[in-house]
Amino acid sequence: MKKRIALALSMILMVLLLGACGTDPTTVDYNGHSYEDLQSESDSNVTMVQQLAALFEQNGLTVDTVSQDIVDTLSNNYGVTQAQIEAAGKWMNVIDEFGAFEKVKDNSFEVTKSGKTLTTDVTLKFEEKNVDFQVVYDYYSMDITGITVEPIYSLGEKMSKAALNTVISMAVVFAVLILISLLISCF
Repeated sequence: MKKRIALALSMILMVLLLGACGTDPTTVDYNGHSYEDLQSESDSNVTMVQQLAALFEQNGLTVDTVSQDIVDTLSNNYGVTQAQIEAAGKWMNVIDEFGAFEKVKDNSFEVTKSGKTLTTDVTLKFEEKNVDFQVVYDYYSMDITGITVEPIYSLGEKMSKAALNTVISMAVVFAVLILISLLISCF
């Protein structure tokens, strides 16, 4: 009996110790960049994408209609990357759907390292919805490999979309089954 109690206590102690082994992300060195450096860079990416979207909007451009000369000029003179230009197009879509950008939400910045990638994530407040702004880096070169600008949907919104997908899928399946049964009855 004493052995079982000792085993249970040692297991509980081990779980508690392993749970306390997490590292504070603000103290980690991310390939020569600090947490504050990444947060500052994320804020500058938000500003750059916002300004690019405003520039495209003023000139009646979309990401698809931007000429290579404009892309080269933006890249050479202002250090704009292809990922930022693509994110500007996504930003314009979000503005059309959810209204104007208001602010970066407080305490929403996160850094995640997974394998060869490093991802910074910040939540932005638009008039009608919160939006997730992610910047993905190659960990070893710290080059931006992608930027996403996606709305954050509530559980109810996700479930309603899932229900609609289910209904449409079932309707298609039954329509095909009816068509097959009609074909079989013709023979």
